[in-house]
Amino acid sequence: MSRHSKNREAILECLKTTKSHPSAEWVYERLKPEYPNLSLGTVYRNLTQLKEAGIIRTLGTIAGQERFDADLSCHHHIICSRCGAVLDLEQDSRMERMLREFSGATDTDIREIRFVGVCPDCKRIRKILSEQKQGASDAGAAGLRSSFGKTASVMPQARPAQV
Repeated sequence: MSRHSKNREAILECLKTTKSHPSAEWVYERLKPEYPNLSLGTVYRNLTQLKEAGIIRTLGTIAGQERFDADLSCHHHIICSRCGAVLDLEQDSRMERMLREFSGATDTDIREIRFVGVCPDCKRIRKILSEQKQGASDAGAAGLRSSFGKTASVMPQARPAQV
């Protein structure tokens, strides 16, 4: 890696102090107030240098953005298919043993396992929206019944236009 850089140090420290597996844009937004001359291009270049030096790793593109991790220990990830949140999953020897038995892999073959699903926050939001939608649907039907009698079929028929 090239010369000493305050920006690079700040970017690395930002990555080390979060478990959110951020994108370059997230890092840029966090650091910009303290480093007003920082550009998004500088963040991208430094992340690339840190990745190539083996100081950080990339998780690839998730929800349209490359995501980074400063934790190089052997651990797995759970990725939300709705919002793109990435959570660390500690290594589980039972799970890895089952996968090795199933696939015939050796200890060094399993570096990272990714699980994809819906995170608790998105599940909660989906439930609230579903309840609101159901409530609105029920309220709408009740409103029609109270406005037009027992059923919508008793609404007066449209009269043909007079010519």
